[in-house]
Amino acid sequence: MKVLIISAETLPFAPSGPAYVAGKMVDEKAEYYTRRFDSRIAVKHMVDCIKRISTASIVCGGPGFNYYSEEWLEYLDLYYGIRGEAECSFPLCLAMMDSG
Repeated sequence: MKVLIISAETLPFAPSGPAYVAGKMVDEKAEYYTRRFDSRIAVKHMVDCIKRISTASIVCGGPGFNYYSEEWLEYLDLYYGIRGEAECSFPLCLAMMDSG
């Protein structure tokens, strides 16, 4: 099984993942100079692009997914996701997917 991992990571230093963004969206009054940002549209665009060129299964994860997993799966029209730390669970998930 081949795996491609795509990170939507936008912050190299503070709370990160689908729930946050930095750069031009910096809020100097916010902790760590960040602010909450709804990036669902950007993530959906990425997922839809992948679906157009591949039939591979997509597994969602990350900090935003931990809190809103059901909503993310429904919005992105995905079947698989991993909540929490994925160091052990992602390889197990891949093995289960590979075995059917």
